[in-house]
Amino acid sequence: MSRSPLHQLTRLLSLILIVSCGLQTNLSAAEKLVDQQGTIQKIGSVGFVIVPDQKRTRYAPSNLAEDFQQNGQRVVFSGEVGKIPPNVRLIGTPLKLTAIAKLDAKPAVGVKEISGLKPGGPANTRGSANKPTVIKDKAGVAKSFTDKATQAKILKEVNFDKEILLVFRWAGSGQDRIAATGKKTDKGIEVVFGYTRGLTRDLRRHFKVFAVAKDAKWSVENKGFARPGGARPRPLPRPRTAPGTSSVTPDGPAGLTRTRIRIR
Repeated sequence: MSRSPLHQLTRLLSLILIVSCGLQTNLSAAEKLVDQQGTIQKIGSVGFVIVPDQKRTRYAPSNLAEDFQQNGQRVVFSGEVGKIPPNVRLIGTPLKLTAIAKLDAKPAVGVKEISGLKPGGPANTRGSANKPTVIKDKAGVAKSFTDKATQAKILKEVNFDKEILLVFRWAGSGQDRIAATGKKTDKGIEVVFGYTRGLTRDLRRHFKVFAVAKDAKWSVENKGFARPGGARPRPLPRPRTAPGTSSVTPDGPAGLTRTRIRIR
């Protein structure tokens, strides 16, 4: 018995509806993250993002609690992924957190970062990421920091009988980073500050303060440029010279723009 064209059309529409519902379900599932591990990263003065371990992307959470707004903080998180509107530039893919927790991590030996400080005074002057200012006592705190609340916070968290204070201040890419690691060795406590230069060309001021054990040996290592996703950055092109001209590249901060001047 042959079926009428109307019956066949109804059946076809039903199949299309079932398939479309299945696609919508899969899309909804793809927009949800469950128990992902990642790292909180501060993007200059713009805000904080979460960089997951498994994907080469970063998420911009709309509801990140203040307790988690710490650069380098390891977290496990879940949430609903949004979409970046057309013609809009954001620091990361929108994310509405549904759960987040800090991952337990062993504190570095002989070093700790003091956050939430205002530079002020001499601590706000131009410096170098490779040469921090060393403060050994309470008098040095008063000379370097003019803000009374900052002085009180330092004196509360730092024991100058056992620790010294290292103040890093420098200007560079908004993605510049300094991370501290410390460990016990046969020769005593060794603390290393790894300085990584960012690839962006936005010039920003940076300010980091660390308390270091007095008996620790500390050093600063320049780790070169950041390598997002493990890829090496492309080298800067060499200046080209035209016939009858010479090309001169002025000295400037490493990693920033290179200017070519032609002299005839």
